[in-house]
Amino acid sequence: MRIERRPEEMMQTIRPGARLAVAAALVTLVCAAAITAWLMAPQMFALARSQAFPSSDVTLHSARWWAFLTPPVDHVLLGPAARSAMDRSSVGVGLLEQQVYLGYALMLLAACGLVLGRNLPFRRPVAAVAVLGAVAAFISIGPGEAGCSSAWWAPACRLHDVLPMFRSYARFAIVAQLAVALAAGVGVTVLWQRSRFTAGVATLLLVVAVFEYWPLPWRAHDVLPTSAHRWLSDQSAEVRALDCVPPDALTATTVWLMQGRVAVEGASIESCADPDLGPTLAALGFTHLVVRADREAPPGVTRVSDFALAREFPDAKIYLVTAAVPAVIIRLASGFRAREVAGLDHWRWMRPEGRWLVRQTASVTQRVMLTVELEPLGGPRHLRMIVGDTDAGVVALKAGLHTYQLGPWTLAPGNHTITFTSVEPALQPSAGGISTDSRWLTVAYHGATWGVLPAPDGRR
Repeated sequence: MRIERRPEEMMQTIRPGARLAVAAALVTLVCAAAITAWLMAPQMFALARSQAFPSSDVTLHSARWWAFLTPPVDHVLLGPAARSAMDRSSVGVGLLEQQVYLGYALMLLAACGLVLGRNLPFRRPVAAVAVLGAVAAFISIGPGEAGCSSAWWAPACRLHDVLPMFRSYARFAIVAQLAVALAAGVGVTVLWQRSRFTAGVATLLLVVAVFEYWPLPWRAHDVLPTSAHRWLSDQSAEVRALDCVPPDALTATTVWLMQGRVAVEGASIESCADPDLGPTLAALGFTHLVVRADREAPPGVTRVSDFALAREFPDAKIYLVTAAVPAVIIRLASGFRAREVAGLDHWRWMRPEGRWLVRQTASVTQRVMLTVELEPLGGPRHLRMIVGDTDAGVVALKAGLHTYQLGPWTLAPGNHTITFTSVEPALQPSAGGISTDSRWLTVAYHGATWGVLPAPDGRR
């Protein structure tokens, strides 16, 4: 007669010394492999160090201890209170890392499984899973606002010293969530087998767990910031939109998720406050503009000829770009102060030298003329211009705000650089008693319009 032995009985026959020897052999092999790699290919470690993240990223991509007890911010009923708690803790762009809620009902069921399941045959695996989950939760907790420099206790900071190319320690919370779910399943089994009363308690806790994790659809936790972004993701590949938000870590993730369909300020467009936003978007191939509900609408959207409201959502609006493509657009301006607005007027002060990166949008070479309103500081000035590598001469500016026609210039299709230099030195308005402004300024640019001139043979 053949007697088959169960795996757990076979494991009991293995001596503890043999288990220790096997573990020691595995550790020795790993250390030997690391030393061999260090001696034979040290460049591998140098490459890893070059890919290191700063220690400040550990704070951003780690969980807080209270996040395990805080419901998701998009919960139907508990979400507003959870978001308020996140805002008070100044989570900011690290909000996604704090969505590690374990659920009170599942934690109670898990505790029942660990306490009441001590006499079950599989008590040791359950205890091992619980220990693994606790360790993973501890590793996922970062130093908080204090930073790694003062949080000696944070395992994430100490691990970052060894593995600086890894920063997402909040992901260890997934192990903790799985451990709680497994232990909670054991708790449900134990309670169902004990009595009718405990079975009712288990059922009640399961109902509470369903409420805590409500809603259940696969897209309940949308990774896109607004409904407008979700709508754009469902459109054809020809749709490309500008999101009127400054660049940061969170918007960079959104741009990556949208696979190039959405751009933000600072890349293709310097700012949505550009008064010629509509024509610039049309020239760069943008079809839509996204304005979030928590941000002020740019002044350009009020132009009926440039934009039309396409869709309106509670958290954002989508405008269709209807502007015509202009002859020339200003893609980037450097050497200028921030834009200033007073009513319908807007201007930017130039430092001693300013530079425009412009694009001639046609497919053929064109002769263009620039009409611009200029206001020199401190009286008359002289403005030298260089178009590309060609000296375009000096313009005499009269005191006060006046309109000047500059050019004509012959521009080939594509990008060109126009450099403006004030011949006279910059002044501080505060030094002359004009105002309290202590910035060094030269000329204020109030508005620019480009026009196309006929070619010498009469063609445009």
